[in-house]
Amino acid sequence: MAPVVCVIDDDASVRDSLVRLLGSAGFAAEAFSTAESFLTAEVRWRAVCLVVDLMMPSMTGPQLQDVLAAEGAGLPLIFISGQPREEIREGVMRAGAVAYLAKPLVADELLEIVAYIVGGLGADR
Repeated sequence: MAPVVCVIDDDASVRDSLVRLLGSAGFAAEAFSTAESFLTAEVRWRAVCLVVDLMMPSMTGPQLQDVLAAEGAGLPLIFISGQPREEIREGVMRAGAVAYLAKPLVADELLEIVAYIVGGLGADR
């Protein structure tokens, strides 16, 4: 099975547009409205990286990062935020995030980061 880029964001329009963008660039992508729904999904085991909203109800992006780190999952995370804050960026980057991007996203920047991750893992698109 092909690797998948998982998009986790509570905003349906953001999820849908990111899945379309990633698909148009040749990446398989699946979307989740909550971190919890991602954690219980079978596709999580094929995820090559996550594009994660910083602030979501219930479990936030940094909380998801903590859960994955506690499990030993070395999954690359790309954080996105409509309200970027430097102290949060520093914290998630220190904890191993690959990138921290402000919304609205620059499509080419996101695609370049995802392509770098996928290429670095030797995974086929």
